[in-house]
Amino acid sequence: MVQPWKLLVYLAADNTLYNDAQVSLHQITAASLFSDVETIVQIDGPSAQLSSRFRCHQGKRELIWEAPDNYTGDRSIRLTEFLKASITAPTEPKRVFLVLWGHGAGLDHVYFYDTPNQQDNAPAESSPAAPSAPTAPPNAPAEESNPIRFTAHEVLNGGDANRYVSDVSLADILDSVAMSIGRKIDLLGFDACFMAMTEVLHEMRNSTDMVVASDEEIPSGSWPYDSILGDLAQFPGMDASTLSTVVVSRFLEAYSTPDQANRVSLSAFNLAGCGPLAGEMTNLVKILSPLVEDGVMRRKIFRARDFSRTPDEATYIDLGAFCRELAVSFGANHPVYESAQRVLRVLTGNPWLTYHRDFEESEAFAAYGAAIYFPEKLSPQVSDLVDFATENNMAIDTSVPDAPIVDGKKFPPTSRKFPPTSRKFPPTSRKFPPTSRKFPPTSRKFPPTSRKFPDGSQQDSGPQIDGYEILWDHYIELQFNKVTGWSSLIEKLIAAGS
Repeated sequence: MVQPWKLLVYLAADNTLYNDAQVSLHQITAASLFSDVETIVQIDGPSAQLSSRFRCHQGKRELIWEAPDNYTGDRSIRLTEFLKASITAPTEPKRVFLVLWGHGAGLDHVYFYDTPNQQDNAPAESSPAAPSAPTAPPNAPAEESNPIRFTAHEVLNGGDANRYVSDVSLADILDSVAMSIGRKIDLLGFDACFMAMTEVLHEMRNSTDMVVASDEEIPSGSWPYDSILGDLAQFPGMDASTLSTVVVSRFLEAYSTPDQANRVSLSAFNLAGCGPLAGEMTNLVKILSPLVEDGVMRRKIFRARDFSRTPDEATYIDLGAFCRELAVSFGANHPVYESAQRVLRVLTGNPWLTYHRDFEESEAFAAYGAAIYFPEKLSPQVSDLVDFATENNMAIDTSVPDAPIVDGKKFPPTSRKFPPTSRKFPPTSRKFPPTSRKFPPTSRKFPPTSRKFPDGSQQDSGPQIDGYEILWDHYIELQFNKVTGWSSLIEKLIAAGS
């Protein structure tokens, strides 16, 4: 007998995506009319108290839970409670298709605002699983009543982009789900931008069998749930691999019509390949590391990086394209050639990356759909932010930014100049933030620049995102870097210069 599916969708919509979330919820509800798939959806509204949970069945929404007064703004807690309430413990009898819908940025970020004033959202509680942000050093100025604040980016960020579920925290949450049902989640879908990161997927390997995610931006129109769930209703016996292919195909069909001109990309991954891929990446790092001291060889690596940049975020390069470029650049007689080819074979043939499609692909850039971090300059560390705040008479703590300007100064800086104190920064790279000059698009599911809420009005009182950075301290803590040494190679290459 075929094991039935259960669909769980978490719509992190307490932000500029609230109207788009309503469209997705309507599609999911309509698709339940002819489906026996158990479907539970949680949607977070513009305030924490508007969070609601529905069972979608026979084309209708049944309200099964609504947030109490003073409900938490912490998305780690929200997501955990949703999953605990929606999955039968200790053993879930159904296959689980979990979709995480909302803003995404791949790696954990820190976002900088044009003013430290925060809109009227309740402060988020700290997640026990989330990495802690620094507190003000002992010699920081005493502004206890109104400290300037920052934290790190979340996978599913909300009205404040610095209220977060980190990559590591999300992995912990999903690990607990897998433990509660006695097996891995069958299929995890990221209906959010930039989540097809090699490092992020590696974090999910212990909890999840299959993942569908994009290495680029997801349009605000989201996945076409009507057609995806229509297929699942018609063919409920399909396995996770087949269903992941359906999601990719239906997504590309939805955005490949004559009236659609935007590039889109989506990929399916079998995380059983994480181990073999990490093994081959470890070998590649070992072969590339001795070449760092040779300027000619180092420039070959940098050129391979530059030729592999993804269209929407330059610091996220396409891993398959990078390996292909390395093989071409070094030639068949060099050890790098065979090592890069082995990575590429595992990437596509093990398989790890089972299916990829993109629309409006340039002939000059044949993408594979899986990204990896390789910036032009090293990201700042937490200590750099602390030093800057201390030198400029500013305080820091770990809460949501909601304080006024202190002593007429704003932190994080809005001048786009940030003099890092770490010697690991190239001396000619003095811009901070951001790392990308394309930040951020307003039409995509990426952290918002506008304050438009359901009524369409503009909230002038709220801060606007001015820039962003990935903190190096947080990046090197990802297991992929610890296993492969990839971050150490990046650090050596950038320190050596071009």
